[in-house]
Amino acid sequence: MAKALNADIYTGFVTWEETYPELKDLPVTVLCSSLNQWKIARKFEESDLSHYDLVLCSGTWAIAASNNHPSVWYCHTPARWLYHPRDFQEAARAAIKNPILRALITSFIKPFSIYWKQKDQTYARQFDKILCNSLNVRERVKACYGEEVYRKSSVLYPPISTDRFRWLGQDNFYLSTARLDGLKRVDRIVNAFKNLPDENLVVISGGPDLEKLRKSATGFPNIQIKGWVSESQLEYLVGNCIATIYIPVDEDFGMSPVESMAAGKPCIGVREGGLKETIIHGVTGYLCENATEIELITAITATTKEKALTMRESCIFWSGNFSEQIFKEGLKSTIQEFEK
Repeated sequence: MAKALNADIYTGFVTWEETYPELKDLPVTVLCSSLNQWKIARKFEESDLSHYDLVLCSGTWAIAASNNHPSVWYCHTPARWLYHPRDFQEAARAAIKNPILRALITSFIKPFSIYWKQKDQTYARQFDKILCNSLNVRERVKACYGEEVYRKSSVLYPPISTDRFRWLGQDNFYLSTARLDGLKRVDRIVNAFKNLPDENLVVISGGPDLEKLRKSATGFPNIQIKGWVSESQLEYLVGNCIATIYIPVDEDFGMSPVESMAAGKPCIGVREGGLKETIIHGVTGYLCENATEIELITAITATTKEKALTMRESCIFWSGNFSEQIFKEGLKSTIQEFEK
């Protein structure tokens, strides 16, 4: 967004050695010296950005800057810890292994969330325009903030680096790229391949379930749990797999299936969340109703090398609807609304 609009960036906190290297070439103002989320929100709320033509907010805490006008929120989802307690509890279980510490933290957050939900509702209502990263998220905005806020919203799909992922060939493996935590349900994918000894699975990425999945895959030579890989390795694996498999719980949008399609690879997904907007069943992949292990086995068995090849051109064509160029055009079109 900053590159497309030649914009300055205000962020709550940065770990420079861990973030994207190209961020160092952009004008960045860091508001806090530590990851104190409540302090970050206050800093955004207190920031006077009136000298800018427009303020574009993205992130749970950045929306506190909505009192600057005109202001636009690029919404990936309303705060899960406020409006989707099941998802928050799942994330807490994955991130905090000590049950006593987890109970203390969640007991502290519960009364605070009542106060912060009121603040969050105020922030959302102050925006002049809201862009949602999917129809799925736009419906969440309606459910969380009501009809008035919903009427100010529209959909702008996130920018996918479709040029980065290319068809490189077709090796003898399926690929999972999802983060390794409970909400991504990678354990179901691994269990499905335990029952498919003639089919190979490569699992990349990291997360709190990495070691558990490695232990689970022990003794199954057809399953490789690689953990984190480099960007070039990611592009190589996506470009050479038969198909990808991605079955998260109610994903906001889901960039991975589109990256897969850009390389001409169909994606086996689940009929939930944003995947219903990115995967065309039987054309650019398959949508399992509930992503049970039996459903996954059926979908994997159906997605043979030959079948995947017939989907190649459709996948590449469809991925073009989510390109960086289309995102930039939509972003600039939104801004032009405030110039009239």
